[in-house]
Amino acid sequence: MFLEVHARLGFTHGVVYGLERRKIDTLKSQLPPDRYKEIYLPKIGLHRPLQVQVNIPDGHLLTLTFIRHPSSFFTWRGWSPIVRAALQAEIGSPASLCE
Repeated sequence: MFLEVHARLGFTHGVVYGLERRKIDTLKSQLPPDRYKEIYLPKIGLHRPLQVQVNIPDGHLLTLTFIRHPSSFFTWRGWSPIVRAALQAEIGSPASLCE
């Protein structure tokens, strides 16, 4: 189902609210193991943002950046560089999530 949605929308980057393992594992279960990679980014406060890279069958790389959910009342000071980098990557500007 996930790959079908991607095929219709054709996005290359996304920001996903929530770091719950259950959510991440649900996504992972929809994909072949050889097409899925998790990269933990530097810790912000008590939490570590996650970047998931998915190799799409058509040859494209999809990057999803998981951040804390806004309802968890986190400070944007720490999280905004991660969100900004993910959004800049989507529109083609160079960005590094680990700077």
